[in-house]
Amino acid sequence: MYQIGEFSYLCETTIKTLRYYDKINLLKPVKINTLTGYRYYSEKQIDTLKKIKELQVSGFSLSEIKDLLQNENKEKLNEQIKKIEDESSKKIMILQKMKNNMTKQKVEFIANPNFTIVGISTTIKSRDSIERVLKTIDKKIKQEQFSKYPFIVENYEKGFSQENTRCFIGRILPDYILSNPNFLHNYNKKGIRIINSQKIKNVLHTTVETTVLDSYKKIIEYAKTNNIQIRGPFQEVYNNDKIDIYIEAYDLNQENQDELVHRKQLEKNIANTHPKEFIGKWQLMGEIIEPAYLFNPKKTHTKIGSKYEYIELYKDGSTNFENISWRDHYLVMQEDNIIFYSYLYKPYKKGFSTYMNILINSKESNSRPYKYYYKKIK
Repeated sequence: MYQIGEFSYLCETTIKTLRYYDKINLLKPVKINTLTGYRYYSEKQIDTLKKIKELQVSGFSLSEIKDLLQNENKEKLNEQIKKIEDESSKKIMILQKMKNNMTKQKVEFIANPNFTIVGISTTIKSRDSIERVLKTIDKKIKQEQFSKYPFIVENYEKGFSQENTRCFIGRILPDYILSNPNFLHNYNKKGIRIINSQKIKNVLHTTVETTVLDSYKKIIEYAKTNNIQIRGPFQEVYNNDKIDIYIEAYDLNQENQDELVHRKQLEKNIANTHPKEFIGKWQLMGEIIEPAYLFNPKKTHTKIGSKYEYIELYKDGSTNFENISWRDHYLVMQEDNIIFYSYLYKPYKKGFSTYMNILINSKESNSRPYKYYYKKIK
């Protein structure tokens, strides 16, 4: 199965559109995890969505498409699809050629290159805006002649997006620049940020041969085929005429030693205490996609359809759910006889409201927990 974000990239369809198709019963996910609210789609549904898009291009309304897909008279449906395929045969040939090129593209599981990058977080209307943002960055740090270094785009969107993409744009720094003790101080004052990914051990990597989006798809398909889990943002590194794509990855064919060590430490050291700052009723507000320094709970975020929309933490360690208790800084959640520990971040105030972030695990997440944020309402 594919998560909604991965499915979104594979089908070049926005998450917003997929949620709407679910709402009108045009294309429903094969599964919705009641814990996380995440939608999952099957391999077969990729073809279904392709048919929907082909019918749309041919002028059918969504209600007409729904009738065609649900029509038991398969001959009528096949006639319509055949007509569309004949009319767009040239486009199909082009797409097939691109697909054949993609199959030759090499994807590899490698150690993280550990880039240190300097730049700014921004929202770009389209990819045509990247050059303008780079010029702004280079102007602020012109004394270092940064324009000669490769530039990088970290894509913070969860799924396919054609416009208003949240991202980080900057340049990859050589190590010797960081030896300057005044470097960090000087550029923080100019609104420039320095970030690295040293905590990430492994990544999937490929070199772009057709388009960036095609490379995203290839990585997602490779991860699915080889039981590798991807997480975090796609990184696009531009160096002369070459574009490399990287994304954090976990090989699920092996035991995740970090996860095993973490679980043992929790079971041994988690205290039987119930800090009073966590006690109360909390309302789910959305998922945190961006890095911590970009997150603002007052801004609009995607609403998650989880059955745990409201969580009440009582002082005796129980909750309003039979399968969840809590102690120390953790929710202890049981799902299908498996226990998961979800981390409770210390509550914080923003204006007149109090918020709490929760790093939620589930049986599907494995080494990929989801970070949600809740608002205290009582």
